[in-house]
Amino acid sequence: MPSSQIVVNFADVEMYEIVPPGRYPAVVDKLEMRQKEGGAHPYLAWNFRISSGEEEGRHVFNNTSFSPKALWRLIPVLAAVGVDYQAAPVQFEYDEESGVVTHPMVIGNPVLLVVSNSKEGGATYVNIDEVLPISVDAGAGIITIPAGQSPPPSGQAPTTPQEEARKVTLV
Repeated sequence: MPSSQIVVNFADVEMYEIVPPGRYPAVVDKLEMRQKEGGAHPYLAWNFRISSGEEEGRHVFNNTSFSPKALWRLIPVLAAVGVDYQAAPVQFEYDEESGVVTHPMVIGNPVLLVVSNSKEGGATYVNIDEVLPISVDAGAGIITIPAGQSPPPSGQAPTTPQEEARKVTLV
């Protein structure tokens, strides 16, 4: 009987390091509609890319279900990415083959992620505890966060050539 083999050189493989707990400015990098096999309700698979600071470029993932019992988790995420969920029913359009959501278009929209870590069965997981609205004007070095929300630590604000001119404005 013929056999096959795969040879893998692990010498240059960098180990994955989890994103540490903190507050991170991020953008929606990808949004997909998915359905778990045998699941009663579809869900949105969110891929956020951290947009500044030491973790810039790293990705953090979150899922929000369309189950009526879980919609309360989706509402603040939609609000944070600028979707007006109160004006009328929100219609989600997506590519049936890839699942990529094409409407409402939220790719590139900025948010502030509140991230924590948890351990289960010896593994450490990255959790998104909150997705908050944020408006970033990187050219001016300004982060605008709605009143009642906490600004990110100064080390996690957008970096610009005018680092010392950075400020946070509460609205």
